[in-house]
Amino acid sequence: MTEFTVNGTGATPNGGVTATITAPDTTKTSAHTTADGKGNFSFGPFTEPAAGIYSEVDVDDQSGNSTVAFSWTISSTSVPAVTALSPTTMNPDNTTHQLTIYGSNFAAGNVVQVNYTGSGGWVDARGNPPSISPPSQMTIGINPGSSADTIYVRVCQSATQETASTCSSGTQSISVTAAAPSVSSISPTSMAADNTTHQLTIYGSNFAAGNVVQVNYTGSGGWVDARGNPPSISPPSQMTIGINPGSSADTIYVRVCQSATQETASTCSSGTQSISVTAAAPSVSSISPTSMAADNTTHQLTIYGSNFAAGNVVQVNYTGSGGWVDARGNPPSISPPSQMTIGINPGSSADTIYVRVCQSATQETASTCSSGTQSISVN
Repeated sequence: MTEFTVNGTGATPNGGVTATITAPDTTKTSAHTTADGKGNFSFGPFTEPAAGIYSEVDVDDQSGNSTVAFSWTISSTSVPAVTALSPTTMNPDNTTHQLTIYGSNFAAGNVVQVNYTGSGGWVDARGNPPSISPPSQMTIGINPGSSADTIYVRVCQSATQETASTCSSGTQSISVTAAAPSVSSISPTSMAADNTTHQLTIYGSNFAAGNVVQVNYTGSGGWVDARGNPPSISPPSQMTIGINPGSSADTIYVRVCQSATQETASTCSSGTQSISVTAAAPSVSSISPTSMAADNTTHQLTIYGSNFAAGNVVQVNYTGSGGWVDARGNPPSISPPSQMTIGINPGSSADTIYVRVCQSATQETASTCSSGTQSISVN
């Protein structure tokens, strides 16, 4: 409790004076006194149990004249105590969020302080003064910044009472943790198995410098960092990275992780997006020889082109074949990668034998085979 007296002058001599006092919680009380023969008057002594800002207006009962409202502050003698904060986690989005502080001994004039990386110790939070309602709860705006951090919070009695003995413990904190990246889509979703680097665009949210793109494919043994890291992020909801799909048909799953040291399910995107890698259809540029004698003997045919791979099948189309059929000499021998050889029997009649190369014995369609325009003239 604080006891004090209010003294005044200028009232009607021997007249009445009424004081109206407004407490910190806005409740009003009245007091009455009588001025002396010179117009001097006094109120009190008062005892104010609550800390905070009080104001008073004194009115001369006879003339109706009043004083200008004046105020005074009663400082709490009890140190604020904090029991909990809410929330205790925030994203580093550099945006102001409301922080609610629960505790006791809160009073008008209290100041919230924070301590974080780079603050150099306890500093007044930018959102001061806090709003106190009810008496055991205060709210203040807190900006968590743009980096992962821990922000410690304490409440002090006033801006001039910011020591360990006049502030709460400061053990309560806000964990500032970056949200895990989220991927909504990728483009393209299919690539040819050409063993060449292609640009992959990843769309989503929560992308930030330091993010790492991971891939999971046949033979990777799980999630591994993509060779094209780090990705380029621009705008914030889009990143690009170079991806080499390899030389075999496969499915490459893609995810984005917070950093090279944060590559767990909780710090990475879902990893459900994928690239379908399809082996490019073989392409034939020429064959040799382009003519054979109808001697019903097997001859070596050399086929030149690209996209040749193990499992390829050579097909032929000739009079009486009824369309494309697998050549009897399969499988072909591939060496170097742009050249394959196979034994061909031209038969014993003059004919034209068309030749094409298909991806495999189960991929023998126009889209999975070479053009089939190359031919052997059988004389």
